[in-house]
Amino acid sequence: MPRLDRKLEQFLLGTAIEISVKLRVPTASSCIITIQDPTQNNKVTNATMIKQADYMYTYIFQSDSLWDYGVYVMTIKTTYADKTGVAQYAIEMLDQNAYAFSRNN
Repeated sequence: MPRLDRKLEQFLLGTAIEISVKLRVPTASSCIITIQDPTQNNKVTNATMIKQADYMYTYIFQSDSLWDYGVYVMTIKTTYADKTGVAQYAIEMLDQNAYAFSRNN
């Protein structure tokens, strides 16, 4: 589980999020992402991230407004030659209705 002792980036459920990573190598053999919701159900499983330029890979994550709000964990697995690296990041997905209500009051 990633460290949660700092403020998480927040996004609204139902929106698309571009997830970008910068690698230490110009081209990976593979770069895949898995995203779990707060109940540890996979919303994305081993999806291929797209190389945008040397060192840079991205993935567009489209969430659904009906999903559970809370902390989502992204696991990115990169393979280069015979080496594999794994990193985890957490984001907070907010309920659109609750957010809209709190912003209007």
